[in-house]
Amino acid sequence: MTAFLFDSWFQFPLIAVISYLLGSINTSIIVSKLAMHKDIRNYGSGNAGFTNAVRSMGWKKGLIVLFGDIFRCAVAVLIGQLIYCGSFDFEQGASGRLLSGAFVFLGHIYPIYFGFKGGKGALTAATTVLLYDPRVFAIGMAVFFIVVFATKYISLGSVCTAVIMPIMVFIFSYTGVIEDMSIGYTLIAAGMGGLVIFKHRSNIVRLIKGTESKFSFKGKGLMEKNSEK
Repeated sequence: MTAFLFDSWFQFPLIAVISYLLGSINTSIIVSKLAMHKDIRNYGSGNAGFTNAVRSMGWKKGLIVLFGDIFRCAVAVLIGQLIYCGSFDFEQGASGRLLSGAFVFLGHIYPIYFGFKGGKGALTAATTVLLYDPRVFAIGMAVFFIVVFATKYISLGSVCTAVIMPIMVFIFSYTGVIEDMSIGYTLIAAGMGGLVIFKHRSNIVRLIKGTESKFSFKGKGLMEKNSEK
């Protein structure tokens, strides 16, 4: 993996601004407003993300949200790679991909177009990790699906994945060389993971109390306002 070294002063702010603005295009909010003439943040859990989209609008619209969020993140990350190293070289562009993904992640959670109230970032973080290092993604998804299938709690799977993500990033990026940037990569991953956990704090409280909703493969359509809160 390469270090965070920029050839020009404008590369970092350019990656940050483009990625954040793309991340702020929240697919869940857009789909709910165009298709249902409603704001998904007023329904279900109040979260503008994939899980609440499925629960509140059903699987068809939920899948639109899924692919829209993945596509938006992938485009931003590839742009970040190009700005950083000028090519699609996987090894040379790792820093650009991770930095771009981090700002897409921030845009998804705090979208400038929608009053800085977005989703919880788990899907965006997973897409970023996939494009940064597929090995970390594979381990994270294994943990996520094991937890979800065992408990039916998507929130618990997301939190557990967020905990192990920075550990895996460090393991796979550390080269044993003092001047490498494994600590920088790990701090970014830890920041993203920490923010995912913070955004799931209400879910964690419900998990402790035993009142958290289990995930169902049957979408219910738009429900009553913030019924999980």
